[in-house]
Amino acid sequence: MLHDPQFIRMILVLAVVAGIVILYAFELFAIEIISAAAIAVFLLLFQLWPVPNSTFGAEEILAGFSNPALIAILALLVVGQGMFHTGAMEGPSRALAASYDRRPTLTMGALFGFVMLISAFINNTPVVVMFIPVLVAIASRVGTSASRVMIPLSYVSILAGMTTLIGSSTNILVADVLKREDGIRLDFFSLAPLGLVFALTGVVYLLVVGVRLLPKREGVKKERSSGRQYIAQIVITAKNPHLGEAPVAGMFPNLNTLTIRMIQRDDKIFYPRMAKKPPCKKAMC
Repeated sequence: MLHDPQFIRMILVLAVVAGIVILYAFELFAIEIISAAAIAVFLLLFQLWPVPNSTFGAEEILAGFSNPALIAILALLVVGQGMFHTGAMEGPSRALAASYDRRPTLTMGALFGFVMLISAFINNTPVVVMFIPVLVAIASRVGTSASRVMIPLSYVSILAGMTTLIGSSTNILVADVLKREDGIRLDFFSLAPLGLVFALTGVVYLLVVGVRLLPKREGVKKERSSGRQYIAQIVITAKNPHLGEAPVAGMFPNLNTLTIRMIQRDDKIFYPRMAKKPPCKKAMC
């Protein structure tokens, strides 16, 4: 068996998959580098140990890049990121946060319902990113730990993604395979009846059981009041409002919560306490 090419091929494929999982888990390299390297390894593997009596090879390995399902997923990611960066959901989220003091229970219900509604039609990652600041602000206002609202936010978004065809990337991929293999086509709301049952069941579980299992962490709150200072690198772009400001006695009046230690532009370094005029007229970092 050890000399069987098919057995060797199977072991090598499993080893490559295990290596990919380990590299993803420990984040030793960038995700795109790991993915590209995995494709290159598979191309080399099936070139050295081709499948007998089969045309499987480089064309089949690279066919996924032209898969309509993959293109649809990427398009949805673009739409979701576009909504996030343009602030399309900023108005409704601010209105919900502002109404918390008057109707706290109704506001929280409306907020999570709004998250579920949006997550059914766009990718859930930008949805979660958009609502994290809102829930953190509410948690700070009521004096509870932000960790108690982050997991429900994530799970509600995931549960809502099961109700429509485009609500989850997995749904799109499965629908594409189902159409190619069995000729069965899933419509936009084909998953809605069963998906709503699972989503509502999951929400009830979160409300009844899940909230009791969530830990209350105070680490962030203590860290904010610890008085510790941190060093960070900030990039000043061409249209930044602080562009061209000059230090006064080594300090920048408009940055009273920061202490500027060094300014670098290209390979030149300026020290605020020694500078008598703005170190540069263009973008600086």
